[in-house]
Amino acid sequence: MIATFYPVVHDNADFFWRVRAPAQAIGAKVLAIPKDEAEGILTQPNSSGSLPWTIEVEHPDGRVSRIKSELGWKRFNGVRRKYRSMIADFPLHEGTAVFPRPSMPAAVLAKSMRLHHGIRTVAESDDNYFARSYNATLKRQMTDEDLEWYSKGMASMGVCVFSTAWLRDRHYREFKRLFGKELLPEMHVCQNAIDVADWPERVERTGPIRVGFMGSDSHMWDIPMIHGALLFARENGAETHMIGFHPGAVELDLDEEGVKMRDLWRKAVTRYTPWTSSTSFREQGLPLDILLCPLLTNDFTLGRSDAKAIEGTISGCALVLTNNPVYNEIWKHEVNCLMANSTIEFIEATKRLMRDAKLRYELVTNAQGYVAEERGVDCLRKQWREALT
Repeated sequence: MIATFYPVVHDNADFFWRVRAPAQAIGAKVLAIPKDEAEGILTQPNSSGSLPWTIEVEHPDGRVSRIKSELGWKRFNGVRRKYRSMIADFPLHEGTAVFPRPSMPAAVLAKSMRLHHGIRTVAESDDNYFARSYNATLKRQMTDEDLEWYSKGMASMGVCVFSTAWLRDRHYREFKRLFGKELLPEMHVCQNAIDVADWPERVERTGPIRVGFMGSDSHMWDIPMIHGALLFARENGAETHMIGFHPGAVELDLDEEGVKMRDLWRKAVTRYTPWTSSTSFREQGLPLDILLCPLLTNDFTLGRSDAKAIEGTISGCALVLTNNPVYNEIWKHEVNCLMANSTIEFIEATKRLMRDAKLRYELVTNAQGYVAEERGVDCLRKQWREALT
């Protein structure tokens, strides 16, 4: 077994892109830690099916005992004791240990794996937590202390993996500032990629063109850029969709300005689809012909990957991508997408694609060729094997 992934499971897209897809491609094992059990599993010896571990204690007289449970750990600590050594053991572990977004307790276990058992340990991150003002608005209250512990947890690993070179370099600057060059881990880029076998089945349809957006509330600053494009599309006979976050779906606690904004979005959008299970969502694909991907350009958004463009491509969507480094260093305007960087440009690109079926077909065909060849299972295997071995 090349590796074992230990994700704390949240039902979101990251689990597929950063855990299931690479693990499947390289033949790794995934031992998912339930979110509501994570604290106990990571901080106490346990016999769980996800991350079981015990503590082997060597006593002053040479006798060896083993602590196997939370109760045993409490009993051991309930009395003042002397001992020669204490070593954590991980009976189900195989290969390299991968901890997506490691908490400090996970980092402590990883350090024990590395120091006492010679296990290669890997941390993974797909977000820029150093963009504090944006994370705070999204209810990720990252204080100076939080960021310090996050940085220590990541940098204490033998290896760090990131979804983009920009995100790697952003972490490198912070790590170097905090810890100096000498103590930095290996830092690798493993792009989001997907095996062609995992693409959703394409369902041909007739009816109005479908134009829309897919994303979470972390795009609250970005989506004003596409309001005009959605309004134009709806006024010209298209179905317009918001999938995930939709300001027009908000009902409670709105002031006068909030009500006005909600009503503006309701005028532009015909269908709203709340988040569903990421697995079922991916199997069905996006119900769109044209996918709009707006992004402002700042410290927070530059930490994003181009996963939305891949999602749209494998669903058969023609893409309108923001003309900034998240997309324009990889995707090609007029070849496999259209690029836009303002409200007017998103309207014009949407207008072109709605009126030109041939252009939509060519962009989708080229984009699917790119994803199949450059962001498929070979990409997953090559980049993740380099990081894990």
